Amino acid sequence: MLKKVILLYNVESPSYKKALEDFCEGKEINLRYVTADEYDVPLGFLAYGKEEDRAEYIRKEKGREFKDPMMVFSGFAGDSLFTLLKELRAEGIGTTDLKAMMTEHNAVWDSLALRDELHKEHQYMKEMAAKARSEHQG
Repeated sequence: MLKKVILLYNVESPSYKKALEDFCEGKEINLRYVTADEYDVPLGFLAYGKEEDRAEYIRKEKGREFKDPMMVFSGFAGDSLFTLLKELRAEGIGTTDLKAMMTEHNAVWDSLALRDELHKEHQYMKEMAAKARSEHQG
């Protein structure tokens, strides 16, 4: 069984980080801060790989980066992710707008590919919500 891991990107608030760290410690969840120079490392390596496994992917020069806060959850089976998100809200910690569950499919993606996909999905959902409101009003 995989250990539970949260990959966290671009969260600057010290109080949010502390609250999340305390929450994760009590739940035996590993919290890993991902830096811009690791954006080319596959998500699976970020969550579970050894430092030397990640080294070959580390950026040697600056490239595309993003500033959006993002969370990637891994190792949460069944309803455990839903429960985790509910507990985070109940504790007043919350999550980021961009969040994803690591899957077999996206574990080989890098952070930039996941962020781009999440933005596309977010835009699609906004368009569908606007369409539904328009149809409901008309």
